Amino acid sequence: MKEEFNKYGRRLTGQEYDKAIIALYTGLKPDYSEREFMEIRRKEINLQIDHRLGVDFPPEKRETVWEVIAGLEKKRIGMALGVMVRQALGRKVDINAELAKVADEMIAKTGRILDKEDMVRFLGPEDEWTLPHVPDDPAPPRPPKPRR
Repeated sequence: MKEEFNKYGRRLTGQEYDKAIIALYTGLKPDYSEREFMEIRRKEINLQIDHRLGVDFPPEKRETVWEVIAGLEKKRIGMALGVMVRQALGRKVDINAELAKVADEMIAKTGRILDKEDMVRFLGPEDEWTLPHVPDDPAPPRPPKPRR
Protein backbone atom coordinates (compact mmCIF):
# COMPACT_ATOMS: atom_id res chain seq x y z
CA MET A 1 0.00 0.00 0.00
CA LYS A 2 1.47 3.32 -1.09
CA GLU A 3 1.77 5.93 1.64
CA GLU A 4 0.14 9.26 0.86
CA PHE A 5 2.25 12.43 0.61
CA ASN A 6 2.88 14.00 3.98
CA LYS A 7 4.36 17.49 4.28
CA TYR A 8 6.19 16.56 7.51
CA GLY A 9 7.88 13.41 6.25
CA ARG A 10 7.28 9.85 7.30
CA ARG A 11 4.77 9.21 10.04
CA LEU A 12 5.19 6.49 12.64
CA THR A 13 2.94 3.54 11.89
CA GLY A 14 0.38 2.50 14.47
CA GLN A 15 2.58 -0.43 15.40
CA GLU A 16 5.69 1.77 15.79
CA TYR A 17 3.72 4.26 17.87
CA ASP A 18 2.23 1.58 20.15
CA LYS A 19 5.65 -0.03 20.65
CA ALA A 20 7.24 3.34 21.54
CA ILE A 21 4.44 4.23 23.99
CA ILE A 22 4.73 0.84 25.70
CA ALA A 23 8.51 1.30 25.98
CA LEU A 24 7.99 4.80 27.41
CA TYR A 25 5.74 3.55 30.22
CA THR A 26 7.37 0.16 30.87
CA GLY A 27 9.17 0.11 34.19
CA LEU A 28 7.80 3.50 35.24
CA LYS A 29 7.75 3.84 39.02
CA PRO A 30 4.32 4.78 40.42
CA ASP A 31 5.79 7.53 42.64
CA TYR A 32 7.25 9.76 39.92
CA SER A 33 7.61 13.49 40.51
CA GLU A 34 5.74 16.24 38.66
CA ARG A 35 8.94 17.01 36.72
CA GLU A 36 9.25 13.35 35.68
CA PHE A 37 5.56 13.29 34.73
CA MET A 38 6.02 16.33 32.49
CA GLU A 39 9.13 14.78 30.85
CA ILE A 40 7.19 11.60 30.11
CA ARG A 41 4.20 13.60 28.88
CA ARG A 42 6.47 15.61 26.55
CA LYS A 43 7.90 12.41 25.08
CA GLU A 44 4.36 11.09 24.63
CA ILE A 45 3.30 14.29 22.81
CA ASN A 46 6.37 14.06 20.57
CA LEU A 47 5.42 10.48 19.70
CA GLN A 48 1.86 11.62 18.92
CA ILE A 49 3.26 14.33 16.63
CA ASP A 50 5.54 11.80 14.90
CA HIS A 51 2.61 9.42 14.43
CA ARG A 52 -0.09 11.89 13.38
CA LEU A 53 1.85 14.68 11.64
CA GLY A 54 5.29 13.32 10.76
CA VAL A 55 8.80 12.94 12.11
CA ASP A 56 9.95 16.11 10.31
CA PHE A 57 7.40 18.37 12.01
CA PRO A 58 9.30 21.66 12.59
CA PRO A 59 11.04 21.84 15.99
CA GLU A 60 9.77 25.38 16.70
CA LYS A 61 6.16 24.33 16.09
CA ARG A 62 6.73 21.16 18.10
CA GLU A 63 7.97 23.30 21.01
CA THR A 64 4.97 25.64 20.73
CA VAL A 65 2.52 22.71 20.71
CA TRP A 66 4.26 21.35 23.80
CA GLU A 67 4.06 24.73 25.58
CA VAL A 68 0.30 24.86 24.94
CA ILE A 69 -0.26 21.31 26.15
CA ALA A 70 2.04 21.70 29.19
CA GLY A 71 0.23 24.88 30.22
CA LEU A 72 -3.12 23.16 29.89
CA GLU A 73 -1.89 20.10 31.83
CA LYS A 74 -1.10 22.39 34.75
CA LYS A 75 -4.42 24.20 34.35
CA ARG A 76 -6.27 20.86 34.27
CA ILE A 77 -4.62 19.79 37.53
CA GLY A 78 -5.50 23.13 39.12
CA MET A 79 -9.06 22.84 37.83
CA ALA A 80 -9.39 19.36 39.36
CA LEU A 81 -8.20 20.68 42.72
CA GLY A 82 -10.62 23.60 42.47
CA VAL A 83 -13.51 21.24 41.72
CA MET A 84 -12.65 19.11 44.75
CA VAL A 85 -12.50 22.18 47.00
CA ARG A 86 -15.85 23.49 45.72
CA GLN A 87 -17.43 20.07 46.18
CA ALA A 88 -16.00 19.85 49.70
CA LEU A 89 -17.63 23.21 50.42
CA GLY A 90 -20.95 21.79 49.25
CA ARG A 91 -21.12 23.72 45.99
CA LYS A 92 -22.55 22.10 42.88
CA VAL A 93 -19.93 21.73 40.14
CA ASP A 94 -20.42 20.72 36.51
CA ILE A 95 -17.20 18.77 35.89
CA ASN A 96 -18.01 18.25 32.21
CA ALA A 97 -18.36 22.01 31.71
CA GLU A 98 -15.02 22.59 33.44
CA LEU A 99 -13.31 19.99 31.24
CA ALA A 100 -14.97 21.45 28.13
CA LYS A 101 -13.47 24.87 28.93
CA VAL A 102 -9.97 23.36 29.05
CA ALA A 103 -10.58 21.41 25.82
CA ASP A 104 -11.92 24.52 24.07
CA GLU A 105 -8.86 26.47 25.15
CA MET A 106 -6.55 23.74 23.84
CA ILE A 107 -8.33 23.69 20.48
CA ALA A 108 -8.23 27.48 20.19
CA LYS A 109 -4.53 27.71 21.08
CA THR A 110 -3.57 24.75 18.88
CA GLY A 111 -5.55 26.37 16.05
CA ARG A 112 -3.15 29.32 16.20
CA ILE A 113 -0.20 26.96 15.57
CA LEU A 114 -1.57 24.37 13.14
CA ASP A 115 -3.53 24.83 9.93
CA LYS A 116 -6.86 23.05 9.55
CA GLU A 117 -5.36 20.00 7.78
CA ASP A 118 -2.83 19.55 10.59
CA MET A 119 -5.56 20.03 13.21
CA VAL A 120 -7.50 17.12 11.67
CA ARG A 121 -4.40 14.92 11.61
CA PHE A 122 -3.47 15.81 15.19
CA LEU A 123 -6.89 15.95 16.88
CA GLY A 124 -8.98 13.64 14.71
CA PRO A 125 -12.16 14.22 12.69
CA GLU A 126 -13.14 17.87 12.56
CA ASP A 127 -16.69 17.32 13.76
CA GLU A 128 -15.29 16.13 17.10
CA TRP A 129 -13.44 19.37 17.90
CA THR A 130 -14.54 22.20 15.61
CA LEU A 131 -15.16 25.54 17.19
CA PRO A 132 -16.23 28.67 15.32
CA HIS A 133 -12.96 30.45 16.08
CA VAL A 134 -10.54 27.81 14.68
CA PRO A 135 -9.08 29.41 11.51
CA ASP A 136 -8.31 27.65 8.24
CA ASP A 137 -4.80 29.10 8.41
CA PRO A 138 -3.09 29.71 11.74
CA ALA A 139 -2.49 33.27 12.84
CA PRO A 140 0.64 34.13 14.76
CA PRO A 141 0.07 34.05 18.51
CA ARG A 142 -0.83 37.38 20.02
CA PRO A 143 1.61 38.87 22.49
CA PRO A 144 0.30 39.00 26.06
CA LYS A 145 -1.47 42.17 27.11
CA PRO A 146 0.62 44.35 29.41
CA ARG A 147 -0.52 44.34 33.03
CA ARG A 148 -1.58 47.64 34.52
